[in-house]
Amino acid sequence: MSQMNKKNLELFAAKDPGQPPKGASPHSREDLRTLLIGILETIVRLPWLGTNAGGIFLNSPERRELELVAQINFPPIITGTCARVPHGSCLCGRVAESRRLMHVNCIDENHDIHYEGMADHGHYVVPIKKEEELIGVLTLYVAHGHSYDESEARALSDFAATISLIIQAYRQRLDKELADLILRNSDHGVVITDDRLSIQWVNRAFEQTTGYSLEEVRGKTPAILKSGRHPKSFYAAMWASIRSRGHWQGEVWNRRKNGEIYPEMLNIIALNNGEGKVVRYAAMFIDLSDIHEAKEKIRRLAYYDKLTGLPNTELFRETLGQMLGEAMVADQGIVVLVLDLDHFHEINENLGRRVGDATLREVAERIRKIGNYEIAARIGADEFVLAAIFPRDAVASAVTRMRAVAYELRHNLSTPFRFELQELSLDCTMGMAVADLSSDTPDTLMQRTMIAVRHARQQQPGTIQLYDEEIGREAELTHHIITRLPRVTESEELYLLYQPKVDREGFLQGAEVLVRWNDRDHGDIPPDRFIPHAEEHGAIIDIGRWVFTTALSRLLMWRDLLPGEGGGPFLAINLSPIQLMVPQMAARFVELCEQFGVPPSQVEIELTETGIMRRSENIGPNLRTLSEAGFHLAIDDFGTGHSSLSRLHQFPLTTLKIDRSFVSNMCLGVSHVAIVQSIIDMAHTLGCKVVAEGIEEMRQYERLKSMGCDLFQGYLFDRPLSEEEFRDRLQHRQGIYPSLTRA
Repeated sequence: MSQMNKKNLELFAAKDPGQPPKGASPHSREDLRTLLIGILETIVRLPWLGTNAGGIFLNSPERRELELVAQINFPPIITGTCARVPHGSCLCGRVAESRRLMHVNCIDENHDIHYEGMADHGHYVVPIKKEEELIGVLTLYVAHGHSYDESEARALSDFAATISLIIQAYRQRLDKELADLILRNSDHGVVITDDRLSIQWVNRAFEQTTGYSLEEVRGKTPAILKSGRHPKSFYAAMWASIRSRGHWQGEVWNRRKNGEIYPEMLNIIALNNGEGKVVRYAAMFIDLSDIHEAKEKIRRLAYYDKLTGLPNTELFRETLGQMLGEAMVADQGIVVLVLDLDHFHEINENLGRRVGDATLREVAERIRKIGNYEIAARIGADEFVLAAIFPRDAVASAVTRMRAVAYELRHNLSTPFRFELQELSLDCTMGMAVADLSSDTPDTLMQRTMIAVRHARQQQPGTIQLYDEEIGREAELTHHIITRLPRVTESEELYLLYQPKVDREGFLQGAEVLVRWNDRDHGDIPPDRFIPHAEEHGAIIDIGRWVFTTALSRLLMWRDLLPGEGGGPFLAINLSPIQLMVPQMAARFVELCEQFGVPPSQVEIELTETGIMRRSENIGPNLRTLSEAGFHLAIDDFGTGHSSLSRLHQFPLTTLKIDRSFVSNMCLGVSHVAIVQSIIDMAHTLGCKVVAEGIEEMRQYERLKSMGCDLFQGYLFDRPLSEEEFRDRLQHRQGIYPSLTRA
């Protein structure tokens, strides 16, 4: 036996996949590592997994250890320390012993390796198996606290099974020399021809792969297998290599006897006699169908939504990027439409996940039937997207066409469909954006489309909104507000204004405290723009504490100018119900009053009617604490919510504020006057004072006085005043309010 054949026999007989045997080609292991890194790159791009690091270990059963052969973004210390992991050691070694998937959401005592600066993270560790044989281990870093998800585990197990198949197939391709194939690997197809390419012999693997028996092909040429996929130039280059180098290797598409076309890795060698003349050709091939199917499976796992079969976010982004590039060259335009299902979460919550999944599949099917677009994808739990190409000089008609698609989609979704015993129909809100080919990337175009969806949902759900510059500016301001809010109390950009309150005789009796924000970039931002975001993102706690503390400091400064004991509350401070849902918040307000030496009786806490009713059970204890400490409690905007008298009576209220809309509507007729009168009478029956806001005319003031209203505020008396302006008013509070003397 030749020295070459001995080396190749050692290669095929090797039992340790983690260590190439002596004589193996130096690049074969690097090729395997490159292939596995490519698979890892696909996995870490999965949007639902949220990982950016992972590795693949191969198992050495003789040494009972794992060897790291491919990794992405492992720290150097991990790459060195984890180059070889004994079975049973750390997370990967434990999975090698149990051969079961492991998930941990943080680094714990089972993670043997710790080093300075090591970031908190979790792991998915997945065994790579062939039936019960352990091939290796796939380990992925996930974010600290990442929860175990059964669907993620199934998907990762699918990846591991595919990786196993690819590793097995790749091992079989390490060396394709003719002698080794004949001697060691009957699974590889072998063909022997004479010097004129007349087939002399084939092995059983050839017969099983192609469907032809030796008797059927003997005397024929390998051209019987041609698929027709390769041009003549392909075969010309192949034979040029064989004649000049004595061999050729590459991937070929051939045709089985039943007509099926399949891929194979083909190695052809020219066998010479002692005189250097070709006397035979030997060809060895490996059927690559399994590998191609595995690649396709990975591609579908990485690029297609498993539930609906539609492309996922990753594939849509890549396709949109190609479309943008092609549109620049072809002088075309692109319009993107995002569809956001309305109330889909209610289907999941009330009818169950199975019904929700069936609904999403139905939505995907109805989208497929629409047409008039280049690609549709599912990009979120209840979000779908479509993109279409149009002539660049026909933007208006393209938008009109996409609107037609949107209307058809909305109509189709509203048509009921049945799943089991449920009849379902859906509404949706949509946003559109036209690509700016001079600057748009897939991400920026999608971002503008999502902004249009959010704008439509905020303004009027169920509509279709086209992105424009005004919407963009609104979104930019919203983003700026949300970004700045967590530190706004440290920026010295908040300030207070004071809206005076006068009594029935026209004397100043106090003021409502109003918070304002003068942003360094956008100037004054109205409260109705930033307070809702502050409540949603939790910044209202710090803002509310700043307002309360600043107002108390002003009361302390104005101590000598305030009315004496029994004069009633002087400053009314608005609180969000979110603040009063924080345990011990009321106790903290009491402590602040003690620190400043301000009696709680000088402070009135204002809450909106809607806020107090929606969260009555959660804020009740804090309200009672405030009342018992001496604070006055007022309901702001009374009459605009849906409170009942029985529930209203449960709270220790001292004041009701009539909303400005009722005051302005009194001029419309007696029925509106009667509503205001009933509110005043009811408040007095409950033992509460009544404040009317929004007073702009003297006749409103006089009419409300005659109806029994106690306190008044509005532009008739003054606009909201700065600290200095309000101090001037305080110095003259013993006289009738100046604006009333001029009226």
